[in-house]
Amino acid sequence: MYLFELLNEPISILLVEDQEIVRLGLSTCLKQHSFDIVGEATEGDAAVRKTVELRPDLALMDILLPGLNGIEATRQIKALAPQTRVLMVTNKDDHESLYEALNAGADGFCSKFISQDELAANAMRVAQGHFFIEPRLVQMLLSENVPSGRSRDIIELLTRKLTVDEIGILLDSGSTVRPPRESAPKLLVGTIFLGKYKVERFIGHGGMGMVYQATHLLMGRKVAIKLLQHQLCGDKKWLKRFHEESRALASLKHASIVTVYDYGLTSDGMPYLVMDFIEGRGLDALLSARGPIPLSEFFEIFVQVCDGLAEAHENGIVHCDLKPGNIVVEETVKGRRVKIVDFGLSKVQPVGKGNQFKSTDAFEILGSPLYMSPEQCRGLALDYRTDLYSLGLVMYEALCGEPAFAAPTAMMVFMKQVEESPPRLETKFSGELPEALLGVLDVLLQKEPSARYLSAANVSMVLKSLI
Repeated sequence: MYLFELLNEPISILLVEDQEIVRLGLSTCLKQHSFDIVGEATEGDAAVRKTVELRPDLALMDILLPGLNGIEATRQIKALAPQTRVLMVTNKDDHESLYEALNAGADGFCSKFISQDELAANAMRVAQGHFFIEPRLVQMLLSENVPSGRSRDIIELLTRKLTVDEIGILLDSGSTVRPPRESAPKLLVGTIFLGKYKVERFIGHGGMGMVYQATHLLMGRKVAIKLLQHQLCGDKKWLKRFHEESRALASLKHASIVTVYDYGLTSDGMPYLVMDFIEGRGLDALLSARGPIPLSEFFEIFVQVCDGLAEAHENGIVHCDLKPGNIVVEETVKGRRVKIVDFGLSKVQPVGKGNQFKSTDAFEILGSPLYMSPEQCRGLALDYRTDLYSLGLVMYEALCGEPAFAAPTAMMVFMKQVEESPPRLETKFSGELPEALLGVLDVLLQKEPSARYLSAANVSMVLKSLI
């Protein structure tokens, strides 16, 4: 059994990757799956030094590194710190590279473009002492009618590391093992929470916690109770921020922002929020069920979204995770009512709209890659303009039914957000779009924050003028 298992601690990982965007993508993915990133290195020599210094459970290693390459770094790590497992995560998957990596002592080998869940699952497997190789590579080796000399060498190495049954499991493409997660906080239906809320039903869960519908016993009001992940409870910095941001959110009183009624820690130290219970559907569900939003509904929805964002920004709160699933639309007799929800990744901005905060730790860099700004993808300083970029991406998807930047993996999406322009909306929209609306999207989706609108209130004014 490994030390992290005996101590019931998260798996510690050293990231060895010289490309900033790829490194941030790997970090974001692994932190979402509760791994502990204890260090980063951008070259092979530094990787060896940091492994000896930090003694991580696992090193995620690229091959093409400046100076000492990843294969030679792996060889030295195995000599100096043999308890550290090494998973090669690389685009260099030719037979020669695979053979050299395995011969150097690598405990696993996969492409950078496997899914986030597969990467997390296989990092867990390798850290726990298992050997892993991406099934696609095994299939390629075994599909050769007459294996080449190097293919035979690789197969021979694999037979030393894997049983016949394990090779068979790898060849089953549906055999991905998901990493066990720390048990999530739970409430029992029918119990009384905090002495005043009766828990009615479980609603759902996300990366930050679980949500329940409840009823205030005295007032009869329906509420949503969100329990946040308890692994955050031991982080005093995070708990201080939680109190500061919850207090700021509770002060917001706007028709387009979910109301926070109560917040705090339970008797056993679990962070919680008590909020509006909203009967509507997420914009993501509406898009999935109906496709693109008609223009008349589009303006009705996004004017309210802009007004809600403007209120949050004026009070120094940046959402940081604006996406279709965090915009809830209620159908009422008076029309559609929109609420921005789940400020779980929000950040209280320092006083003064010109100020910024640095997106550096796990709480701050997590988000939804499809809707993250270029500066958020790169881990740079953020302010309210990151929400404006995300707003543009959500508006784009609402009009055409497809994300502006789609790719098989989070890392590829990060690269697109930073480097590419979205496909022209006219080519994806079935009807005719006002030229002025295309101009709004063009300004919102500028890569440079200073080139975007000055505020969400400005965007709201422009949209109202187009109705």
